[in-house]
Amino acid sequence: MTTPQKLPLVPVVYTMGKVASSSTSIAIHAAGLPCHDIHTLNRKKVLEMAKHWLDRGEYPPPHICLSMAHRDRLLVKRKKCLYISLVRDPIARNLSAFFQNLHHMADEIKNEKDPKKMFEHFSNNYGHTLPLTWFDREFKGELGIDVFARPFNQENKFVFRKAANTILFRIDCPDEVKSRVLTRALGCEISVGRLNDGSTKDYNTMYTEMKKLVTFPTEFLDRMYDSKFVRHFWAPDEIEKMKNNWITK
Repeated sequence: MTTPQKLPLVPVVYTMGKVASSSTSIAIHAAGLPCHDIHTLNRKKVLEMAKHWLDRGEYPPPHICLSMAHRDRLLVKRKKCLYISLVRDPIARNLSAFFQNLHHMADEIKNEKDPKKMFEHFSNNYGHTLPLTWFDREFKGELGIDVFARPFNQENKFVFRKAANTILFRIDCPDEVKSRVLTRALGCEISVGRLNDGSTKDYNTMYTEMKKLVTFPTEFLDRMYDSKFVRHFWAPDEIEKMKNNWITK
């Protein structure tokens, strides 16, 4: 009697938006492997987002369609999937996400020409805590995986939790390291490179001008950078450097 072959894990790049997930999923696709690239598995959120697009008479974006199509059949089955996620400085991530989604916002915001007023829109209207709560809502809530239950290797900037079939990268983990870790995990040569550079986007001029103005009060920075999310993935000296990027002078 022959021993049945163990099926390979299906790569699922499961991340919040604007953390360089596309470079990872495209690298896996380029190696000839299937790969799902999604931002949410929360059933209520998936349906709300799909309805938002359908009410506009448009198809939902690919990551929402993938979540709807494969959520129950595959994506929440931990023994079948290798979950790959990435993290980024939450304020830098939020700024990038704000501009990425600018075309969905009210005319008053998306047509703004004054960088100072655009920054006020970002400061007052954006959901700044989204990256701080994403892993609890998504990984823990949908997969039962608590990424904060085990230490993150802040020096290496990645961790491979084999028991949970989960790889977590910081966005500043070198591409060659990401490539090596994914190659070993997937048994296939993976080569990760940089993609989706914001400098090529239509909003680049406003984005660049607004970033020159970006400063935040200490109270806001403390809430963001003293969070469980930030303290888990970055060392204290790294957190201070991130704070100093945004502190009000």
